[in-house]
Amino acid sequence: MKTVLKIFLFVIGFPALIALTVLSSIKIIQEGNSYGFWVFIGLILAVVFFLAYLITFIVTEVKNKKSGTRKTAKNGLIALVLVAFIFTSGLWFAIDIVLPGILDDATSGTLLFDDVRENFEDQAEVNGKLLSDFITLNYENGNLDNDVELDTYLKEGYKNERIKTLIHTNFTNIDKNGYASYTSTGPWIGLADGSRLTIPVLIHLLFNERDINKELPYLMDYNYIPKEVTVTIKDSEGNIIKQDPDGGDPYYPLEEREDPEGGVTWSVLDMDGNPMEIKVGELLQGTGMYGLIAPIIKGIGPSIVGTLRKIVADENVVGAPIYIAINIDEVDPNNTALVLAPSNTSRGMLGYKNSAWLNSNNLLFAVISVFPTRIWLLIWGAIVVATSVLIGVININGTKADDEDDDEEYDYDYDEFDYKVEKKYYDDSDVYNDPNLSPYERAYIIAQRNRERRG
Repeated sequence: MKTVLKIFLFVIGFPALIALTVLSSIKIIQEGNSYGFWVFIGLILAVVFFLAYLITFIVTEVKNKKSGTRKTAKNGLIALVLVAFIFTSGLWFAIDIVLPGILDDATSGTLLFDDVRENFEDQAEVNGKLLSDFITLNYENGNLDNDVELDTYLKEGYKNERIKTLIHTNFTNIDKNGYASYTSTGPWIGLADGSRLTIPVLIHLLFNERDINKELPYLMDYNYIPKEVTVTIKDSEGNIIKQDPDGGDPYYPLEEREDPEGGVTWSVLDMDGNPMEIKVGELLQGTGMYGLIAPIIKGIGPSIVGTLRKIVADENVVGAPIYIAINIDEVDPNNTALVLAPSNTSRGMLGYKNSAWLNSNNLLFAVISVFPTRIWLLIWGAIVVATSVLIGVININGTKADDEDDDEEYDYDYDEFDYKVEKKYYDDSDVYNDPNLSPYERAYIIAQRNRERRG
């Protein structure tokens, strides 16, 4: 019965913790399955910790069975509880001190410890989508062979050598000729963050000269650009949708082109990776002029876009193509906007931050995989310690006596023991019944034996 109870306590301890970790890691494994063993780092750590605990459990049980003393059982309890604590809560308290700094350095402060701690499944989904979005972009612009189904590329993911090469080769280019060119000799890239990217700042960042390495390779077969004019209409359910007047894709039809001469360059809009909308309604807010200007914009919008494209979006002027379109909102004219679309999408590249994450996605998945292990080692670690204590108590109660009791049990009266043995051994009848002994010899032998008996 005690053996069955100990097995039960053992199973609901560390083995149950491993099972809970596996269940919490399923989402991460699914999202990052093409990254191989990296998504199993957290589980591998948990298994290693379990093996340390299992070895301690086996050793203490074997010693307790051989010795059977209370002292050995007590030492086994202490050892098992210490190992249970160290490889669950204790170790992770220490790791929590250094892990935030490691994650911050690895992502240049774009992904924080607190962002992942409670939302590791959501973060895994975000990182998984980065890879699928990258594959889709490069499939649509011809960087991936269209004779192969898109689903095939999506299933292969990072295991596909062409995809892996596109990720790392093209990121090196946007990193050196994009981000680094803004942080070393050019304007401060921080100005391009969020609401600070105003029109004056945009012009400043677009036209400042930067150092570009024209020999740096970039893999690109086709260009993927937005159309000049889009119209916003409502669908049958009343939802606002964007659609080209002829029913096609409003932004990015394919257009064959040759590889760029003089190397690939990047504008500040490529760093963000999203189109920048300048709403006409916001510019004219409070002037009462939009009602007069709206028809003009709708009528000559394409001409305006064409002129701006020649003046502003020349690759030789701003260092990278910027695609200019005008979105005419027929439902809410105040939302009519001039759209500045960067070239990263046409080149099959995500924005800089997402591209940097994707370039290190295997390492990021390794870090993310640690969090489900961490949370269960912290929570279930208390259960493991408690079950370890109970196992030790069962072992202590199962001993018949401790070391001191053993000494008392075998504390014989050795003088009495020796005398009884001597008395049994020295049977004087053999002396009296020996016909070959003289009376003198018999008396001598008997006296000698009596002296030995008295010690």
